[in-house]
Amino acid sequence: MNVAKLGLFDGIDSELVQQISDAGTTSTFKNDETIFSKGDSAQTLYILEQGDIDLSVKDARHAAFNLSKPGEVFGWSSLAENGVYATTATCRSMATVRCISKADIDPILKKNNKAAALLYRRLGEHLSRQMLKVVQ
Repeated sequence: MNVAKLGLFDGIDSELVQQISDAGTTSTFKNDETIFSKGDSAQTLYILEQGDIDLSVKDARHAAFNLSKPGEVFGWSSLAENGVYATTATCRSMATVRCISKADIDPILKKNNKAAALLYRRLGEHLSRQMLKVVQ
């Protein structure tokens, strides 16, 4: 997957986006497999390449998101300092995802403050859109 085409990386230098993409690996998960659970230490950012993934929060109020479009990003808690996943990610079908570890992406972003600020702004927009889906 060419991560440069994802909205999350709009406006970020293509060489930097390539470094981020190259830092990742591709993994395949089985139907009903849990990728991460709510409360786990957030160590990986994921980009869906193919498949269906449910993100669920089980609290007093249950909310669920379904990811099925290539390029959808999840696991963004991994970009927060000492982040933990706020949801559980479970495959609804076999899924292929790009996995970018916090240990690999952090040094790239620390060297590129402008790009990091833009990336975090895009993540904020993404989270805002997701929350609007929950409250509607």
